[in-house]
Amino acid sequence: MAILPKRSLGIRFIATLLFMKVQALEPGTVVEPQEMTRREEIMQIAASLFVDKGYKATTVRLIADAANVQSGSLYHHFGSKDEIVDELLGKYVRNALLRYEEVIATTDKPEEQVQKLIESAMDAVHSHRAALLLLQQDGRWLAEQPRFSYLNEVGSKIETLWRNTVKSGIDAGVFNPEIDPIVPFYMVRDAVMSAARWFNPQGKWTVTRWTRQCVILILSGLCTPGKVVRG
Repeated sequence: MAILPKRSLGIRFIATLLFMKVQALEPGTVVEPQEMTRREEIMQIAASLFVDKGYKATTVRLIADAANVQSGSLYHHFGSKDEIVDELLGKYVRNALLRYEEVIATTDKPEEQVQKLIESAMDAVHSHRAALLLLQQDGRWLAEQPRFSYLNEVGSKIETLWRNTVKSGIDAGVFNPEIDPIVPFYMVRDAVMSAARWFNPQGKWTVTRWTRQCVILILSGLCTPGKVVRG
C-alpha cells in the first residue's frame, strides 16, 4: 500500500489528505471542506511539498509554483520557507506539551493520566499529520539548526513529563516496577509516527479505534496484576 498518493495526483490532493479533519468519524463519512485563507492554503501546499520532497529539496520557487503565485507574492505571506516550517512544527510540539500538561492536571490517578496522554498523543494523527511526517523525514537535521533548537528543548520536556507520570504510578504501586518509566513514551511516540504514515481517513480504522487499542495494550502491560484496564 502506498504511503502517499502518486505524484501524478497532484500536490494539492496530497495537501488535502494531509490536513483532513477526520476526528472520530466512521468510515465512509463525508467531510465538507472548510474555507481557508490564502495563507492557510499556501501553508498546506508547502507542508505537502516538504513531506513529498524533503525540506532541503523544497525551494521557495517550488512552493510558489505549486500555489500558483509569484515568489514575491509568497513573501507577502511568509518571510521564508523556514517560517513555514516554524509554524508547522512549532505549533505541533508546543501544543503537544501544553495539552499533556493540561490532561495530567485533570486527575491524580496515574492510569487515567497515562490514558489521557495516549489519547492526546494520538490526536496528532489527524490534527498535525503533516508535522509528524516532516519530523520523521527531517526532524533530526532540523533540530540541529539554531532556528529549530526548540524541537529538542520541548521534546525533552515532553519526555520528562511522560517519564515522571509513569514513575509516579510505579511509586504508587499501580504500575509494574519492572517497567522502565520512559518505555511507554517511546511506544506511543512510535505508534503515532507509524499511524501518520498509514492512516487512511476513508479506511476501516478510525483514530478513535486505533487509540483505544493502544490504550488497552499499553495499560495492560503497565498495570500490576489485578488492575482493571478500561481503555
